[in-house]
Amino acid sequence: MGEWNPRKRVLVIVEGTSDIGFVAELLSKFCKSKNMNLGFKVVKMNGNELNKAVRIANSFDRYDLIVLLKDQHNYDLSFIEEEISKAVKNLSESVRVKFRSVIVRRAIESWALADVEGLRSICREVRLGGDPEEIEDPAEALRNELRKCGLLYMKTEPWGRRLAQVVDPERARRKSKSLNEFLRIIEELSA
Repeated sequence: MGEWNPRKRVLVIVEGTSDIGFVAELLSKFCKSKNMNLGFKVVKMNGNELNKAVRIANSFDRYDLIVLLKDQHNYDLSFIEEEISKAVKNLSESVRVKFRSVIVRRAIESWALADVEGLRSICREVRLGGDPEEIEDPAEALRNELRKCGLLYMKTEPWGRRLAQVVDPERARRKSKSLNEFLRIIEELSA
């Protein structure tokens, strides 16, 4: 008889409401495609307040992995890294060992823009090329592309889910280093 392996649980802390929908749907899709038996919860830290992320992480200490997805926006990368480093010092020891952070280039919408082919399933007019993580304002770029088809993108949980439903995680991770880093962390837990 095989050894009992309890389901591992992942907590993902994000910045905004649309991030909740996008990350939850993308993780669900990714885990199913890889046959991963992971439970996960996606929670919002309410903006850029890293001290809120610390409080959330410390209150979910029974999770096997806690991942913070921090948008870079227009901040200098070293500034964000330094802020995360300061915040990590306020984590309890039991949480610190299972805490990971991923700095998302600009914003989560860059992950959706990394799969233009998937986006074309909801708007055939999407015509983006190049590195999605170099787009100055991914949310505005996404809004402009979807507007071509008469769609109004809003940063809401349902829109986040809708975008993730059409994005192929494997295709998108090839164009997005931060998405690839996030998915690699998830894969390592399930290995």
